[in-house]
Amino acid sequence: MTLGMVFTKLLKNPIGILGLILLFAFTMIAIFAPMIAPVPENSFDPQMIPKGGFSRSPQPPSEEHLLGTTGAQYDVFYGVVWGTRTAFRIGIGIAICTTLIGLMIGAIAAFFGGWVDELLMRITEIFQAFPFLLTAIILTSVLKYVYERGEGGVMILVIRALALVIFGIKPSEIIEPNQLTFLFGMIAIIMFGWMEVARVIRGNILSIKHSEYALAAQTIGAKNSRILFRHLMPNALFPLLVIVPMNIGSYVLTYAALSFLGLGVEEGYADWGQMLSLARNWILSLNDHVHIVLYPGAAIVLFVLAWNMVGDALRDILDPRLKGSQSKAIKV
Repeated sequence: MTLGMVFTKLLKNPIGILGLILLFAFTMIAIFAPMIAPVPENSFDPQMIPKGGFSRSPQPPSEEHLLGTTGAQYDVFYGVVWGTRTAFRIGIGIAICTTLIGLMIGAIAAFFGGWVDELLMRITEIFQAFPFLLTAIILTSVLKYVYERGEGGVMILVIRALALVIFGIKPSEIIEPNQLTFLFGMIAIIMFGWMEVARVIRGNILSIKHSEYALAAQTIGAKNSRILFRHLMPNALFPLLVIVPMNIGSYVLTYAALSFLGLGVEEGYADWGQMLSLARNWILSLNDHVHIVLYPGAAIVLFVLAWNMVGDALRDILDPRLKGSQSKAIKV
């Protein structure tokens, strides 16, 4: 089954269509964010939410602030709109990094086997033994401390590479403090988010490692790198079409949890999790200030739901046996 056939079947799947419509809507909001929620003239960073006053209590929706303001007077509408860009950067950026890491580790382990496979899989299992969210919380705090002390040589290179990919910041340019804090959370999630991809890719390559086309390539003297990257890996990637979309939603939720705890982004940055964090002091009076939770919460739910719908539809398409078993269960 080619990618074109998968996409065609996805457009015929009701769940897939709904997921794609939601993703298209979020994409349009992210692209046209400067027109939907214009950046104030005195703003040095469009991702920083403007304040609407100095009152200590949230303000209800008005003509000036369409969705109201938070307790710190940050504009909810601006935060929700520009938060779409943050969500895409987090989800897609982390997914690309974790997929590449997992792809390389899983492919090398399966292809070479022996002690290489044992070593890489034992390392993978060690990483899997740590609680994902708890480890991300601890690691984010540690990364900040190490970087501030100037002791993270390799980490600085990683941060520079991520800054180039996520923000387009060249190595010679200065990374702003709010962007630096943003990247710490991403690195923490990336370090403990690649294991599922590695195990899936390893299993797929092991199943096709002794197929006719792989053995034929070995017979004619093809190099190991050519056999792995040209013949085996392309045929082992289809399960990632299911895993990656669902992982994107999971990464956004995890980062939202970090932001809610004050570890993801700086206060005032357009991030849905951080906006929910600003509502913590008003939990007991949400009947009067429901807007500070409703809109960013709905944005997170719909964004994650969209990716999960696409992943679920792709799973039905790529695994007909699962779809058949589900239909039989419904009939019974």
